[in-house]
Amino acid sequence: MKIRLLVMLMVAACTATAHAADVPPDAKPPAKEKFHLFLLMGQSNMSALVKLDKKDIAVAGRILVMDPKDGKIWKGVIDPKTNAPFAFPVGPGFGFAAEMARKDPAITIGLIPVASGGSPLSSWEKGAGNYKRAVEWLANVRKQGVLKGILWHQGETDAYRNNPKPHSYGKRLAKMIGDPRTEIKAPKPPFVVGEIGHWVARKRSFRFVPIINAALNGIPKAVANTACVSSAGLGHFGGNLHFNEASSHEFGRRYAKTYVKLVEEAKAPKKKTTE
Repeated sequence: MKIRLLVMLMVAACTATAHAADVPPDAKPPAKEKFHLFLLMGQSNMSALVKLDKKDIAVAGRILVMDPKDGKIWKGVIDPKTNAPFAFPVGPGFGFAAEMARKDPAITIGLIPVASGGSPLSSWEKGAGNYKRAVEWLANVRKQGVLKGILWHQGETDAYRNNPKPHSYGKRLAKMIGDPRTEIKAPKPPFVVGEIGHWVARKRSFRFVPIINAALNGIPKAVANTACVSSAGLGHFGGNLHFNEASSHEFGRRYAKTYVKLVEEAKAPKKKTTE
């Protein structure tokens, strides 16, 4: 009996050590002006558990992720002992962050993952739980870095056949985009949305995908300093609702390209019109 108990204790100790080694290390952010923050909002495709692409490990030291458990502690994305990437619920966030880090070697990217799997747009509207959490987490870190943008991927739940008001999605999303911009009392950060996977439209239960994707593509005309990213050609996990990991990274790179274009257009001098 004593031997059995000893073995059990040894197994437990080894397991605890293994789990401890699997915990991403706490990280200290750089000076505020060099720490560019991006809020990740939406549902499961934005909260997918992914690892940094191996080809992006070179910039891993300049990517931090807010601990998704408490929204207060920054975590490094690479195991300092093995140089292996940790998994975080950031969906296309890693592909985006790596592209942004490569573009400017002087900055560090801070990802704030607040997306929630299966969440409808209504849970992100002002006063709802996910909205409150997003604003609260931003408040926690505003003194540490500069909010540079918000990435949004959501809509599968609202594309489902039992949605009583799919045609109001665009109008409601436009209002939702304005609310946090006002509440955080900051210059209007770029807000980039992404299409639902095109293959989802082939599922009979998700008959409102064309309506939701059309609404997402209409956001740039409805709300200033916004853009929409195409999901055309991206792959999925066996035909379900989720992008596979390679496509998630590619989607993130598309977000980055779209974001950079949006920022550059905002900085460009306005052309004078002649009467």
